[in-house]
Amino acid sequence: MNGLYFVKFHVKSDCVFLTATMKGMFMQRENEKSLFVHVKSNRSLCRDAYTLIELLAVFGIIGLLIALLVPAIQAAREAARRTSCMNQLKQITLACHHYHDFHKNLPSCVTYLPGVPDFSHPDRIARERWTGSIHVGLLPFLEQQPLYHLTQTTTYKSIATGGRPETNPFLVRISYLMCPSDAGVSLVPKQNGPSNYFASTGDWPARIFFDGTARVLDKPGPLIRPDKENKRGPFNFHPNFARAFSLITDGLSNTVAFSEHLIGKAGDQTLVTTGIARGPSVSITNTQKNFNPNALFGLRDTHDPLRYPLTGFSAPELSDNAGRSWGYGYPESCGFQTILPPNSPSGSGNGLSSVQTHVMSASSNHPGGVSASRMDGSASFVIETIDCGTIDSKPPVKGGSSPYGVWGALGSINGGETTPEI
Repeated sequence: MNGLYFVKFHVKSDCVFLTATMKGMFMQRENEKSLFVHVKSNRSLCRDAYTLIELLAVFGIIGLLIALLVPAIQAAREAARRTSCMNQLKQITLACHHYHDFHKNLPSCVTYLPGVPDFSHPDRIARERWTGSIHVGLLPFLEQQPLYHLTQTTTYKSIATGGRPETNPFLVRISYLMCPSDAGVSLVPKQNGPSNYFASTGDWPARIFFDGTARVLDKPGPLIRPDKENKRGPFNFHPNFARAFSLITDGLSNTVAFSEHLIGKAGDQTLVTTGIARGPSVSITNTQKNFNPNALFGLRDTHDPLRYPLTGFSAPELSDNAGRSWGYGYPESCGFQTILPPNSPSGSGNGLSSVQTHVMSASSNHPGGVSASRMDGSASFVIETIDCGTIDSKPPVKGGSSPYGVWGALGSINGGETTPEI
């Protein structure tokens, strides 16, 4: 049979012996060719997947790599955010230098808004017109001349929530005023233009300067005397007593200019680092004789020291207004003190209806402390365990070293302290 093949298979274990016999018309004899073919057994042929132990080992290695890499990535991102935050503080402080070169003095924490309607008595300046913050005065020196022009012509107050950013300049969100590590910015209503960066009034409590009819006096009077006597910090809350560099005898590099405060979270003012304690239970008072900033620590929840209690005899009135408006010239919006360590409680004590004492502590989401700039334009990180001396001490009136340790010394402009590197 021409072209006919006879094939025989002999199976032994894992091997198959194949014998082929071919007969042809022109073949003188049978040619027998033996072919050896090695094939896998059924057990080997069925192995198409990994075992459970192998999968668990792979997953374990992947999990270990994630556990090692994710914290490193998060730390690198936070380091970048902290660097960005310090750069923004530097820019704001350098703007103060340009302001000083032009005006021959530093800006005040309050500025005049001439466009706001004046409903006051003729011999007084309306409170409404004195609602601008230090950030308003610095706008032209931070390449924000058009926005500054709008603040000088608008009829909206800096604390107003009406209108839209196109018509109300105080609703505009300015990127260099917001710390990239503060997630609370996204929770602030669109009716506010938030700011994380506050000016230092030194180791002296901040006070508003309105008289009993809620107006600003043209000339110093007894009700604004407390802030007139605040000669401790580079900035204060009265426009008539702005500082000059020549008054900072401790040196620009030894004096804190700006730091940060977390923006108040809408509906969650119980957080110590964002909420502000107010009301009769806040025992920091308007007089130096009874001033005790340490009392703010006693307002914290005994079960959760990171929060204020919502109920109970010692529960304070709470505000979430911290940093909610960059244009508002008020201690809760643009001023802080080097009295309590960073990430401590903040509060305002009630006393005379016309004067409130504010202690605003620097706070941030940076792990372990806050960013702060110096008056020379440099910036550094201040740890929350910085030496604050005797916290329940009374602030000095006219001079001398600060009782609030290294932090207080960095806040004073003329205390004569030697401040170590931090």
